[in-house]
Amino acid sequence: MAATHDSVTCAVCMEVYRSPRFLPCYHTFCLPCLEELANKHGKIIPCPTCRTPATVPPGGVCDLQVNFYFTDEALEQARSEGSQSMCPVHTKKRLVLYCTECHQAICTRCKLTKHEGHVTEDLADAVVRCKQTIEDRLQSFMDNISRGKDKLESCKQNEKRALEKRAAVTEQAISHSGGYQTSHNPLQPLGHNRRESYRWKIYQSVAFGFFGTGIIVADMRHKQRESMERWESLVKTP
Repeated sequence: MAATHDSVTCAVCMEVYRSPRFLPCYHTFCLPCLEELANKHGKIIPCPTCRTPATVPPGGVCDLQVNFYFTDEALEQARSEGSQSMCPVHTKKRLVLYCTECHQAICTRCKLTKHEGHVTEDLADAVVRCKQTIEDRLQSFMDNISRGKDKLESCKQNEKRALEKRAAVTEQAISHSGGYQTSHNPLQPLGHNRRESYRWKIYQSVAFGFFGTGIIVADMRHKQRESMERWESLVKTP
């Protein structure tokens, strides 16, 4: 036998009964509510409904008669029904429909008044549909995040390879320079400060791209050949 929501509501906490117990006056209350009353009043507690005194058993309120009329299944069903929202306009009516035009949960009376003629669907069906939409969009969002992470990792790898190539070109340019001056005495090595300045110029050229580096390297090779030719002419001079 299914119980109505009002008949399974505790008069103390106004919630569905939790482990309901009888008092001698046959009024039923939640066990936790009766325990609070016993802690407050001691061995004799007044019935919250009729104020009839009730003696607490030696074992405590838990030894009061259990109300087996309210089965666990009936109480659970009442809790499920009670979790449904009530209509803010018709406060005694539950929200059971969804207006697809106003995007609003409504009760049956709303359907016959303010939302008359509007397309509606069962609220439970609307909840399932909206839940599926949210899950689909969430999955799409997670897929976009995954693709974004892959692209970011690819960019990092490309940047790493580009830096390695630039470093290799820089070292190659420095090694081809030979560390020698191209004016005055071709055999005189560059001083430390001038050599570092020359290296810095090479690094600057690489920072502006491989094209600029290629020009500098070609120019250095040309000057190196001129230096070698001048050195050979000096050697051959008697």
